[in-house]
Amino acid sequence: PYHHKVNSGATIGACYSKFTDTNVCQEGSYPDPGDPNICYECEGTCKHCTTLSASACTACYDGRKLMLGDRDGFSFNTCREMGSCPTTYIELNSGECTECFDDCGSCVTTGNDKCTSCLAAKRFLHKDAESNSSGICHDEDGSSTGNFGCPYGYYYKKQADVEYCFKCHDTCKTCSGPDINQCLTCYTGGGTENRLLMLGGRSPYDDHTCQDIDSCPTDYLDNSDGSCSSCSTNCATCSGTQDN
Repeated sequence: PYHHKVNSGATIGACYSKFTDTNVCQEGSYPDPGDPNICYECEGTCKHCTTLSASACTACYDGRKLMLGDRDGFSFNTCREMGSCPTTYIELNSGECTECFDDCGSCVTTGNDKCTSCLAAKRFLHKDAESNSSGICHDEDGSSTGNFGCPYGYYYKKQADVEYCFKCHDTCKTCSGPDINQCLTCYTGGGTENRLLMLGGRSPYDDHTCQDIDSCPTDYLDNSDGSCSSCSTNCATCSGTQDN
């Protein structure tokens, strides 16, 4: 038998049989580190614990969740009465609520790139693709004027009150979608990033694509803003985009 005491200061206690083959102490109690045949009671909310403290729980009774985090007023290793985890936590293991990364308003698992929504301080959720289940939360990017707060190389989209920045095709500086023919502006920094936006889609170039060329082709009009508009199909060269 083992000796069960209410607390470490108690001089007497009840004697019980061994609880299981792997766990000497009954639920709601923990073994004395110096004598495994002596068990002390956990704090009342804990099913299993390491010491007599409300923040020393390792498992909880049904109807409670073990909080593995300290966000939103909760404390680590405490048992809280709730049916499901708060939105800033994720139930990775049954009965346990693990906190999301600090910037996430909700998440699919832990990690800075696993957010499904963001807190107000970093309200833009960046994803490499719209089909991705999660992304990284960022501040508004003030350098990309006119891009709704998304950085260059991303496009803005709001869905169900979540503000997203989805990745453009690698050739686009700004875009309306993820495809190669959805560019709105191109990188023009010179060298490998010197591209021109083709407008009009005259062969061999597709409309709204960024092409790695130094100047507009002869059958395109140079708009002097990093873009080339195709001449009318009747023209070999032009000074405007009309037939005349």
